Amino acid sequence: MTMTARYTMGLALAALLAPAGLRADGPAFDAPPQDAAGVRIADASPAPDAQEAPEAMGPAQEMPDPASLQQELSLSPEQKEKLKVIHRAGREKRQLHQQKIQALITTLSDQLLAKAPDSDLQGTLDSLKAEHRAQQADQDAAMDQAQAVLSPTQAAQYVIHLRDKMKEGLKRWKARKD
Repeated sequence: MTMTARYTMGLALAALLAPAGLRADGPAFDAPPQDAAGVRIADASPAPDAQEAPEAMGPAQEMPDPASLQQELSLSPEQKEKLKVIHRAGREKRQLHQQKIQALITTLSDQLLAKAPDSDLQGTLDSLKAEHRAQQADQDAAMDQAQAVLSPTQAAQYVIHLRDKMKEGLKRWKARKD
């Protein structure tokens, strides 16, 4: 797979998997909290979980359900089961990464409010960057696992499906902004 295709699939997967609190259409985007000096601070409340609050995530942000893709991609029952396992493991890893990222962002916000030294801020930024890289590595691994289950035609249909869902989400986001 070319780097461009891998990058596009990674972006599609990232957009689908991001919790509402970190997406551009999530509650955190609507009105970011600020301190008296106008410095943006992180919201202390955790990002909504897709399983706890399904209304918080639209179809463009949810991980595609193998059952719903079965007909669209002509999945065999065996492929459907393998994708369910891959998606379930990916969801658990994403939730763990998002919890860590949210905690780091909260720490960063607290450090800004406390006027922490640059070395402390840089340490938190480095940890945040490392966590994002770990999250991306897990997303790439999940995409590789999913593609190993799919035929090239199904994999191509899957990428197009993800792209279409991203476009739908972008349209909804733009409509909300207007």
